Amino acid sequence: NHNRKKIGFVSGPLTNKDAVERLQVYRDTMAANNMPVDENLISYGYFSDYSIDATEELLDRNPDIDAIVFSNDKMAMGGYQVMAGRGIKIGEDISVMGFDDDQSAVTLSPKLTTVRADAAEIGYKSVIEAVNLIKYGKMKNPVIDSRLIIRGSCGCKNKNFNIADNNEMEKIFAIEQNKLSEYITDFIFENYKSSLPADEYRYNVFRFFDTMIRHIAENDISDDDSSDIPEILNHLIESNINEYVSIDKLFCALDIIYRYTIFSSRYYSNTEQRLELGEFFTAIYCQITEKFAVENMLHTRDIEYLSWMTNSLTRDMLIFVGDDKSFGTVCEKLSGLKMKSSYIMTFEEPIVHTRNQKWIPPEKIYLKAYNNLHETRIVPKDRQLIDTNDIFCNDFLPDNRRYTMVLSALYSNENQYGLLLCELDYEYFYYIAPVTVQLCAAMKTMHLIKQQEIIQQQLKESLEKIKQNNIVLDNISKSDELTGIYNRRGFFEMAQSIMTSPENENKRAIVVFADLDCLKVINDKFGHDEGDYAIRKTAEILSCSFRNTDIVGRIGGDEFSAFALVECNNYADAVRERIKNKSDELNSLSDKPYYIGLSIGICEFECSPGINIKEVLDIADEQLYAEKRIKNKKIFKYEN
Repeated sequence: NHNRKKIGFVSGPLTNKDAVERLQVYRDTMAANNMPVDENLISYGYFSDYSIDATEELLDRNPDIDAIVFSNDKMAMGGYQVMAGRGIKIGEDISVMGFDDDQSAVTLSPKLTTVRADAAEIGYKSVIEAVNLIKYGKMKNPVIDSRLIIRGSCGCKNKNFNIADNNEMEKIFAIEQNKLSEYITDFIFENYKSSLPADEYRYNVFRFFDTMIRHIAENDISDDDSSDIPEILNHLIESNINEYVSIDKLFCALDIIYRYTIFSSRYYSNTEQRLELGEFFTAIYCQITEKFAVENMLHTRDIEYLSWMTNSLTRDMLIFVGDDKSFGTVCEKLSGLKMKSSYIMTFEEPIVHTRNQKWIPPEKIYLKAYNNLHETRIVPKDRQLIDTNDIFCNDFLPDNRRYTMVLSALYSNENQYGLLLCELDYEYFYYIAPVTVQLCAAMKTMHLIKQQEIIQQQLKESLEKIKQNNIVLDNISKSDELTGIYNRRGFFEMAQSIMTSPENENKRAIVVFADLDCLKVINDKFGHDEGDYAIRKTAEILSCSFRNTDIVGRIGGDEFSAFALVECNNYADAVRERIKNKSDELNSLSDKPYYIGLSIGICEFECSPGINIKEVLDIADEQLYAEKRIKNKKIFKYEN
């Protein structure tokens, strides 16, 4: 009892049945303990470690909250990040609890207190009860027991490995030595005794602990006497036992054996013998830890690869929008994600399915593409339409081998787009969620694009008008609103197009980079209207200094540029002179109390397909600033 009074709940989305059930358990539990349910203590996110906004929102609303229950362990992982960022100490300042007993729960610090509800057990029992329902018309045992796994996040001390308490140990001490290894094996495989084909793994575990207990009982724990133990242990951990058993379960089993040995064995009564026993156990702990560390590293790499592959799914699908090749590219990618075969099926149109609405599948579905043992096929259009009842029995499924398929819905919010049927080993089932998320995003985008194409088709009669409007809009998008000359985008596109055109290759050209002197002074002293006037006049000076075929643009606040193809040798000098003359003429006729002056830099070059307008402008820019350093910029016409 941690005496927590303000207990919050981070729920999954209300469109998810599991989330609704878990939220109701929270409400019922609070009511059963005479604690009012405050809606401000509930926030909603997604069943993912990326769902950190829900925790942020909950903590913002309740700065004095002292406990949080998360709908699953992944959400708790995101919550750990949020609380670490706020300096909240989990297990001390606040109690935290998850649900599912995900493998990641023991990687957190402190380790996450959670509830074990084994998904493999649920799946296995579901098949058994389905058979019972068919045979007998009812289920025999539809309830799966869950179990509280106490670790450090709730505030309990010394619970990092769920070590057996004293009452449990008293029962264990009463077990005969020749039965202890069997007890330990049952303890480790308590969730898998009837739900997984784990006989080989059970035997390896039993063999290891039986050998270990025998050596300990006979006081044969020296390196020479117990040399077979490292070999047996290595065989055990190399058999991927970590896929079935968490490291805290193994460590808890070792702790039980150690305490049992101290209690019952006559060989380990003095300090020296206990030190030797401790070293024996330490070596075993180290060997197990090293294996799990390597597995965690490999798993991290696998996650990185999975992330890279799934992110590329959307990109690849959108390359072939409107073409069934898009589905073929996905199936090909999925073969690189451990999927021996995969089948992508789509509904004719997305089906809207709202919460609490009974799902009525359509009679037909389109099988777009599939991959079977690294061989990808796009299904011909005249064979795509299949009966929904034939999803698991059609001409395209493997017919020469046994297989187990996983069916996953492809949806976004309330829109159901289709189905993914895939074949992969259970240890890679966690691939399915990120794959389907990316597929759904791509299919939603493709649907939106398709809708856009339909709308465009409906507006075909107005196409010419749309084209004209687009031309106007394009000109507007490339024009500077204040001056009427090209803006940055327009200048860059036009100049780059001309200077890289094959017909202009090796032709001489210049780029001018011009800067309106002292614009800030004009704005500060005379106001922004005068600043705008100076900018417009600068544009006029440059436009009048170049030919109609040349390109002049305003590329920044007080920065201008121009591009021209030239034939004569002294064109740059001529342009510089024209700009000076036009500026002098303007200033002499103007009644403004300030001068409009320009600093310019000019770069001469030859056009070629590989040249870049930005690089040329950079050279001109260097000359511009060289001129600025030596130029006497007189701004005011009058002393006062």
